[in-house]
Amino acid sequence: MSDEIAVASLLMAIIAILYGAWYPEIVKAVNLDIPKHDKAINFGLAKNTLRGKCLPLLALSVLTAAVFTPSLISIISDSLSIIRIYGTDSLFKYSAVKTAFCLVIASYFLISLQMIYLTISLFKKYKKLNQN
Repeated sequence: MSDEIAVASLLMAIIAILYGAWYPEIVKAVNLDIPKHDKAINFGLAKNTLRGKCLPLLALSVLTAAVFTPSLISIISDSLSIIRIYGTDSLFKYSAVKTAFCLVIASYFLISLQMIYLTISLFKKYKKLNQN
């Protein structure tokens, strides 16, 4: 478990750094104006942001969440079994490491959902800017 949480934490750090660095640029691209003429500059910015930042961060967050989902399900399943068997005494079997691991994976899901939303929004903006 310690190797797993170390890897999950390392990947979360990488995703968090990229998310923090790229989020303002992604939001800026999502909020671009759609001019009636000369859309090329905004189109290029939307295209580069979508391909160079939004999609890679989306892929990284979704794939990482997918990699650790089986472990998350296993921990939750084991916890529910312990609660069913021991009832309130199950509080004495609490594991901070497993709980922290679950929080890290939950963070992956939250970032993935945010990135799905931003990717869809940016893709819509990209399509509008691409229309003649």
